[in-house]
Amino acid sequence: MRVVVLNIGSSQFSDNDCTREYLHLAESNGYEVCFVYLASVKKPSPKTYIHSGAVVSLKSVCDDLRPDMVVCSRALNARIQRNLEKALCVNVVDRTELILSLFEKRATSSAGKCQVELARLSYMQTKLVRGWTHLERQRGGIGLRGGPGETQIEVDRRILRENIHKTKHKLDKLVKTRRLNRQRRQSNRPYVVALVGYTNAGKSTLFNLLTQSTAWANDQLFATLDPLVRRVRYPGLNTEVVLVDTVGFMRDLPEPLVTAFHSTLEEITHSDLILHIVDCGDPELHQKKQSVNDALVAISAQDIPTFTVYNKADLNPDFSVLGDADCMVSSINSTGIESLVQRIAQHCQGSE
Repeated sequence: MRVVVLNIGSSQFSDNDCTREYLHLAESNGYEVCFVYLASVKKPSPKTYIHSGAVVSLKSVCDDLRPDMVVCSRALNARIQRNLEKALCVNVVDRTELILSLFEKRATSSAGKCQVELARLSYMQTKLVRGWTHLERQRGGIGLRGGPGETQIEVDRRILRENIHKTKHKLDKLVKTRRLNRQRRQSNRPYVVALVGYTNAGKSTLFNLLTQSTAWANDQLFATLDPLVRRVRYPGLNTEVVLVDTVGFMRDLPEPLVTAFHSTLEEITHSDLILHIVDCGDPELHQKKQSVNDALVAISAQDIPTFTVYNKADLNPDFSVLGDADCMVSSINSTGIESLVQRIAQHCQGSE
């Protein structure tokens, strides 16, 4: 599917890294990006977010390239999205819908699929406006019928509320099962290590090395959605170590997704040690590291002992760590893995 990316920033020249990340997000969705339109917006237009001159210019691009859709780097309210679609004569997808679409592709477990479905239903509620509903493009999936209009909006709202209630009920059952499994693990007093980090920092590849497993790892955003749990026993330890690979973080994650995945992130708060995985070759290393730290504060996990693990050392051999709780590894050539395992073992012994 060919798409034009509408990248909105406060300046056309200061958001290169955000542009790169959003392009990666679109490509991870399987889209072919045929053009990137940069729009500088200091004060959003109440009608189309970008200003009228940019709308005309973007319409010209769409007329020439005939993309299947325009994907916007910002979350848009329903009226702005509708107005842009009318002006451009092409479907418009905002940041929230793009991330939701990617999460739908990545979810494999019942809990993961249920959480994504709940997030999508919550998002769809925000897209109902008089004279146009976002559900018109998705009617077949949720059993809606009839044409647009005020009465139809009420029908849409009622069906969405019912579906949200059913999905929440199903998710509650799955969450209870997950908590029971966690309680069984805790009854055996295992030492739990959670791997966290910005999406695509290499958590799953490192997880596979530390556990000798074959979980799917790829150079794509949100390759892991469902928490993976493996038991390992390291030399010199009298107890098993439970390693948990968690969903990656990203700046400005849509609120419906954060809410829906709260039970998944809960796994982090029950760990004895957090390994914060950072891509040491990323030019936005410090900003992304802070984004993850802010997320840990949001889920009340900031007081759990944390090692910062700078991954992908093979791509940045000149990088050096400063803190005592920092270490460098390469998941590709296994550099620093033995040292990291020793540090995990030492911390485990010290906590017994």
